Order: sequence, then structure tokens, then C-alpha cells
Amino acid sequence: MRSHRRFVVAGLLAFLAACGGGGGGSSLPVPTIVAAAFVGSGATPAAGEFLILLLSQDVELTGELLDDNDVSLSSGTLGSVSAMPSLVNARSVRITLGSGVSLSTGVTIAFAPDNDAVRSPAGQLADGGTPVGITAGDGDLPTVSLLTLSGVPEVLNGTGAAGGTLQVPPTGFTIDVEHTDATSAIDGAATSITANVAAGGVAAGGELASLFTASPGAAQSNFTVPSSLSFPEGPVTFSVVVVDITGMSSTPVSFACNVKSARNDLRPLESGQTWFLDTSRDLESYTHVAASNPILVTAGDNGRPDLEDLYFILGLFGSDSAVNATVRTQIQDAVVADLGTLFSGVNVTFTFSSPGSFPSSGRVAYSSGTFSQICVTGSDSGAFVGGASQYLVLGLALFDPNNAFQDDDCIEDFMGSRLGVFMHTLANAGLSSASSSMFRMTYDDLTPGVSGSVGTPIGDDAQDAARLAGSVTDTRATTISNAIARFARAVSVIVAHECGHSMGLVQDGAMPLGLYGDSGSFPGSSSGHINNDDSLFPGAAQNVMSPLISFSGAVNSGTGFNGLNLAYLRERVLYGN
Repeated sequence: MRSHRRFVVAGLLAFLAACGGGGGGSSLPVPTIVAAAFVGSGATPAAGEFLILLLSQDVELTGELLDDNDVSLSSGTLGSVSAMPSLVNARSVRITLGSGVSLSTGVTIAFAPDNDAVRSPAGQLADGGTPVGITAGDGDLPTVSLLTLSGVPEVLNGTGAAGGTLQVPPTGFTIDVEHTDATSAIDGAATSITANVAAGGVAAGGELASLFTASPGAAQSNFTVPSSLSFPEGPVTFSVVVVDITGMSSTPVSFACNVKSARNDLRPLESGQTWFLDTSRDLESYTHVAASNPILVTAGDNGRPDLEDLYFILGLFGSDSAVNATVRTQIQDAVVADLGTLFSGVNVTFTFSSPGSFPSSGRVAYSSGTFSQICVTGSDSGAFVGGASQYLVLGLALFDPNNAFQDDDCIEDFMGSRLGVFMHTLANAGLSSASSSMFRMTYDDLTPGVSGSVGTPIGDDAQDAARLAGSVTDTRATTISNAIARFARAVSVIVAHECGHSMGLVQDGAMPLGLYGDSGSFPGSSSGHINNDDSLFPGAAQNVMSPLISFSGAVNSGTGFNGLNLAYLRERVLYGN
């Protein structure tokens, strides 16, 4: 079964399975020392042991000795240095200490005005800077295992096989560093971040780390670009070095991106968005029958929302109207909570309370409307959509690149297609699945008339009201809780998928013009969708914007948006020109 996208419509099928402005000038600052550590066998340096200097930028050696004439020490001496310095990496210089060396931890070091041994690639001799204290290094260099922006995983950030270049706004994104060290903890406060452009009053190549909002961690550190710091539009390359608590520094790792001005036509949620979840649609009646398609759909309204017809068939509703009202409320509350988790950090809200009438045009300019809406309902009408056979569509919504409009995903006839979230598809496939499936194991004890068992709907047992209130906690209470929670979770994931389409997911093509929709680098993807189920989501978990969603995948707590899609919704990544 494949998903489809017709013109501006994007849908989901069921799959049942058991860096503008910166300022600060353009000239590169001279290299300075930002960390210094000696590596040796004792508590103090000895002749033949090493002093490793971390520099503020990439450097090269001139071919001269690096000795006392080239540095300013608060006390002591490097000894009679006779060996030429060497580069540990592009930003670290190793000095072999000479006879007579006299240094101790805490002694400060900086380059002297007479330095002639170390210079920048542009020819500027290292000089001055704030003196730094010498530490006793453990000899093991820390490693930056991953450098990315805005939490976007490696396969989607432009460095993987899918290609492209990650595009971020001038401010508000994050620099994310995963790091390791075999013997010592990372000193998050000593992390060095530079860029090849001027920003925040710092010249290109200058130290920027103190301008970020830092969240250091044992294995990962995150640096958020605050509103007070802005990078200029165009290509930007960041370079990061991590330092451990003994003063040992990593090899620099760089990440190239594109910075794009955060214009409103590129931002999906510049003033936020409210989504009304409309459950009132009543176009058909639904009957549970013994057939390969166990839920019979009969055209014509019956005075009850189509969604609630399904509640009766599954046993979520029974004969007690007060209990039914409680179940309805619990499902709706769970849906709103689940959507809040799926859209964590996104400026969007979901409500079951109508904000008013939607304009008859079907969509209005984003800035002109006050909300978008989507119907959570029964069937997709059984029409053939994009080559898919009857009752296989879980949802269908308007595709809206960059969320330029407030959209009406409740339209009953859009170019021959019905829009909305179609829970009949899930229920119909679920009831026809094997008795060992998660769906059947969730609902068989509640659903009346299931082959091989006769369930008791919620409310048809005298203690069900107490179970819903939490005052009775037995096996049936767990069954009821699971039935409500899993139905709500399935609704939430499908709503997130369809509303995602109407907020600009998943634009075809690689970054910076798209979000890798229909990418051949991710087999199983289709237009408007991306399949990362195997590469990014463990076990039964799935990407919300996958073209196929299973019930077990929908209810899995690991199911969510991939990192790139979530970064886009959070406006930490932008696509388009």
C-alpha cells in the first residue's frame, strides 16, 4: 500500500502489522592560547615531556623554535627547548620541554610580542590574549563524535548520503555537540566555537562560545543562539573544539550550513497557530458485521457523529450516557496531551472547542485567519484516491508549503476527495486483524460481537464509572485505560501527520529547498513523506511523516517527528529561497 499526494492534497495510508547581521569587522584576529596542558608521568613537567597549547583558530608553524622568547609565563621556564614544535591538529601545538624546565600547574601562559613560531594561515603571528593557567593533562584527547545544528540527525543534516545543505535562521538555532573522552569528563565551559564570518561583534575566526546559551552535558552539549546573537545570511562554517577537565583538547570539527533570513513567507509559525479538531461530522452510519470488511458503512447521517459510531462498535461507548461522556472527555484530553508531546517546543495548540466558523474559501492567508481545522471522523468515503483501494486512507489534508495559509481540512469534496482523519480505516483494519494483534488484544474484551468473544462495552459493567475515576483498579480498569489511551494516541499521531502536511511537511527534495520528501536515500518514502522508520526509530516506533502508519507504531511511545521535521516546526530550520 502506498500513500499519495494529488495536487495540493497529502494523505496517509493505514498499514496494519502485528546562519541577518553580525558586525565586528572582517579581519581575522591574531591567534591566541585558549588552553594549555602538560602531558607527562609526574605532577610537574620534566624535560622531554610535552606542553600542548590549544589555539583560538587554525594555525601553522613557521619553522622556528617555540621557546621562552615566544611566550609570556607568570613564572618559570620552558627550559632549553631544542626540538621543533609540532601540530597535534589544526589548532593544537605541541612543545617538547627542554632541560631545566620549571613549570607547575596554575602558571599562566600567553604568546609574547616576540613570537615568531606560530601564525595563522593568513600570516598573522600569534600574540597576546588572556593568559591561561597550565593544567596537568591526562594524555587522552577528547573526541567530537557528532556536530550538528538544531538537533537534526546526521542522515538529514546535509553530511549524509542524502546530500544537501542544512539551512537555519540567523538566530534561535542550536549547535549540538556529542563528545567522548576515555579517561576524563568534558569541561563544557571550555568548549570553543568559532565561525568563518563575523557575528555578535566578534570578527570571523574569533571565539563565540561565551555568546551562546550553553547546556553542557556528560555526553552531549547544546549551545543555543540567543536573540542577541545573529549570523549573516549566506554560507557559514562553524568549528568546535571540546576540552576535558585536564585541559586536553579535541581535534576541531566543522559544520557547514546556510543561513537564511527568517522571512515570514519561510517561517511556518511566525505568530503561532491554533488547530480545531472537529469531531461533529455525520455523513454515514456504521454497523459491525461478520465480513472481511467488518464495519459496514451506509451513506446518510444518523444524528450521531461518525466518530462516535465507531466508539460504539469498539466498545469505547456503551449504554450509559454519563459514562460515555466521561470516555469522550478522557479521549479528548489524552489527544491534546499527546499532541502537546509530539509538538513539543512548537508554537501550536490543539483544541476540541470550536473557535468559530471557518471561511467558505477553504483556506485563507495565514495572517488573515485565526485558526485551521481538521475533522476527526469516520470513513474516507471509500473512494479510490491516488490508486489506493477502498478504506485504506487514514487521513487526507491540504499540503501547504511553509504554512502560508490557515487551512480547512474538513472539506467534504476537494477535487473528489474527502479531507480529514479517518478512524474507520484503523478500526476496520484492526477488527479484521489476527486475534493476537495489538489492536484486537486492546479491544476484544470491550467490543461486542467480535468473532470468538463477546466484549462488554465501557459503561455496561456497574463499576466502570469507578474504574474511569480511578477508584477501582483491577484488570478491567487496565483494559479500559489502555483502550482509551491507545485510541487517543492513534488519533494524535494521524492528526499530527495530517496537520504536518498543512504546515509544510514534507517538502520534496534535499535541504535547503526541501525536507527530503520522496528522497531515494530513504527507501519507502513518497511525495510529501519520508520514511526513516529503520534508521532513526527503533523497534515498532515510526516517523510521524512516514507514508504508512501501523496501529502498533502509532501507539509506540518512540513514534514522533524526525529531527529535521521537528526543527522546521520549531523554526530552527527553514526551507526554500
